[in-house]
Amino acid sequence: MALRARCNRIGTGKYFEIQFSRGGEPDGGKISNFLLEKSRVVSQNEGERNFHIYYQILEGVSEEERENLGVTSPDYYYYLNQSATYKVDGVNDKLEFTETMNAMAVIGLSLEDQSSVLQIVAGILHLGNIAFREQGNYAVVESEDFLAFPAYLLGIEQGWLKEKLTSRTMDSKWGGRSETIDVTLNVEQANFTRDALSKALYTRLFDYLVD
Repeated sequence: MALRARCNRIGTGKYFEIQFSRGGEPDGGKISNFLLEKSRVVSQNEGERNFHIYYQILEGVSEEERENLGVTSPDYYYYLNQSATYKVDGVNDKLEFTETMNAMAVIGLSLEDQSSVLQIVAGILHLGNIAFREQGNYAVVESEDFLAFPAYLLGIEQGWLKEKLTSRTMDSKWGGRSETIDVTLNVEQANFTRDALSKALYTRLFDYLVD
């Protein structure tokens, strides 16, 4: 229980399996990643919070970092406001943010790398606020203003992000010839693509931190 609660800061942990010889001496083992609930990256059940790291950043960063990351209260973010649960009894998000940053320093992350971690997590929160509407049976970004911050934080072009969220490229073969086709997505597909991108980013970040 203690391990899980502690690991829930980023949503997962490590499983250590140690193998012993007949004489009781350790002679092998393996380490596996576990407990990463990818669905929780973008949603949560009623009465539950999302991963602790989101709330730690919102509570713990300095005023300068708040401005740089564009973060505000948790009810602003779609990925956090679906359950309307933002606090947990006995959990001090500001204090745990300090502990999380100290832990990253202990494992050898430079200040630049720590800043990149914060940018990616904040970028995921901002991605979730990109909404779509139907226009001629196709999805268009409801407000392009919401593209700016995630694009900035993730280091990508705003136009590229918009394109990748609302269309996909398909390779087609006809009579021995190959052709690349851009397919425009509908609203449901665009929402799925946005959430898939957020989950992939979080998973890659987690793998980077625990490997």
